[in-house]
Amino acid sequence: MVRAMVGAFAAAALAVAAGARGAAEDGPKWDWGSGDSGPNGWAANFPDCGGKSQSPIDIVPELTSDPANLTVLGDMVNYSDEASFDVSQAYGSPKFSCSEAGTCGSVAAPDGTTYEVLQFHFHAPSENTINGMAYPLEMHIVHQNENGDLGVIGVLFTTEDVPDSDEAVAPLWKKVDATEGTIKANLNNFVNPESGFFSWQGSLTTPPCTEGLQWVLQKETVPISPAARNAFWNYIGGFPGSARPTMPLNGRIVTANGFPTPASRG
Repeated sequence: MVRAMVGAFAAAALAVAAGARGAAEDGPKWDWGSGDSGPNGWAANFPDCGGKSQSPIDIVPELTSDPANLTVLGDMVNYSDEASFDVSQAYGSPKFSCSEAGTCGSVAAPDGTTYEVLQFHFHAPSENTINGMAYPLEMHIVHQNENGDLGVIGVLFTTEDVPDSDEAVAPLWKKVDATEGTIKANLNNFVNPESGFFSWQGSLTTPPCTEGLQWVLQKETVPISPAARNAFWNYIGGFPGSARPTMPLNGRIVTANGFPTPASRG
């Protein structure tokens, strides 16, 4: 991830750590519905939600830019083979927070800055879309550097005929309703080091919608069984799910398999 994460100040980092996906629960109320407290009304109480560099987005691969510094995720990601994550609940779905800082893995930015894994969570359906198509599930792995700057790696899931026992996500759903406890997880089961990725400047996808985050979306999808998909969907209550609608690019550049130079960023 690049140094452009600067601007996602430590306050946003604390919000993500406390609420998995944004604002503190004792602040203004928000939800996923179609009313005033839903995504279409968030900007009334959270002004950043009306900003010009919001996430999620719809990605049109044919319109992405190919930067000079082409790479794959394996050149940046260094995740632990097994790490402990504390389970909690935030805004109707589980959050998995790294139990001990610095033990869950990291991402190395091209400038040498290190972003440690903070937590991961899921949205259903996916928040980011490809050519207008949403996927059944999206994982967000949230990272933070020593200055409190944030970056997110997103992973899309496809529903396929795979046995529950063979898929990486299945053990997580055994804790889908847990309010406490610890699970073991290997993030390498989700992030493919050989995969390319899309990248852009964006925001938190929920209130307070703070901008200045570097987003990375893995190109390779991860298979998930219908049973595991349904376990999560049934728990969050189905429609409308937990996904913010995609936001306008407003001139932002989406790159493929690399990061834009500062002069080329939108």
